[in-house]
Amino acid sequence: VQGATVERIANEAVPVGVVLLIDASGSMQGPAIEAAKATAKGFVDSKRPEDFIAVVTFASQVTVVSNFSNRSDDLKQRIDGIVAEGDTALYDGVIKAAELYGSSDQIQRNLIILSDGANDLAGSATTLQNALDAISAARVRTFGVALESAEFNPGDIQAMAEAGNGLFLSTPDPTQLDGLYGQIRRELGNTVVVRFNSPVFAPGDAEFGVTYGALAATVGATVPGFVTTTTAGAAPTTTFPRPPGSVV
Repeated sequence: VQGATVERIANEAVPVGVVLLIDASGSMQGPAIEAAKATAKGFVDSKRPEDFIAVVTFASQVTVVSNFSNRSDDLKQRIDGIVAEGDTALYDGVIKAAELYGSSDQIQRNLIILSDGANDLAGSATTLQNALDAISAARVRTFGVALESAEFNPGDIQAMAEAGNGLFLSTPDPTQLDGLYGQIRRELGNTVVVRFNSPVFAPGDAEFGVTYGALAATVGATVPGFVTTTTAGAAPTTTFPRPPGSVV
């Protein structure tokens, strides 16, 4: 393509979506859940007006605390109501968080997972592979934040971050969560928006490639196509003379 423009997403009116998936199991009681809630509210405060955040918790059950909203006060009020108790339905939480995006491509898709332990929901048939498949199907960039504890198992969250082309961060200290979420905010801000006119005229699927130095990436997209108009002159007219002696 030609005539492309590149801008940091912070300078564009492109809405960023983030699902804050928070472990609200019993092992998070005390300073851990309070730090998680404070960090989530700080993350809400840092968003741009055009960005949308959803909040989901997982314990023995998965709860959608808030669907996507850009109303900061309402989001923070709902976060304040989170209580830690029960088991850890991590896999089910990831699946629900990914499903919130549905088929909409109106916002950039991101997921931040916070947990201090492994999936331990008794009787659950949901597997790690189910969660990884949900991340891939939703095309959601995934960041994993782990609070290291006695039940800490980094493998699952690392695999989720890898499947979602994101970052895996960890700390044993709940007071360090805000710094880790700040690192994720900066990473989201490094996203660039490329605008160009598609050279593909016909509607359908197309693949676009981007190179920057030694880096290269491709992405598939469905393009609507557009109508092209060709102006042509009148068709030529041929006149045959009437043969001599013809009777009409």
